[in-house]
Amino acid sequence: MNPILVFIIGLTLFLRPLLRSVVNNYTRFLASLLPSGSPIPLAPFLVIIELISVLIRPVTLSLRLIANILAGHIVLGLLRRVSIVGTVL
Repeated sequence: MNPILVFIIGLTLFLRPLLRSVVNNYTRFLASLLPSGSPIPLAPFLVIIELISVLIRPVTLSLRLIANILAGHIVLGLLRRVSIVGTVL
């Protein structure tokens, strides 16, 4: 499977609910960027860190999906080779 296609599908499936939650309840989304009980002087830094984490999440999830698909293909190839040849090597 093409990694670009997996990334686009993962990005679409991630951004649609995220954007829907932002549109439906903007204040709740903004409140989720600041953990409760955090010190006020650290608030700007925490919001930036949380926002970066939200924006990077589709990339990391896509990479994990690509790795899992690739691992599945490798395992299926090894099983096919064992069934045909009788050995992995």
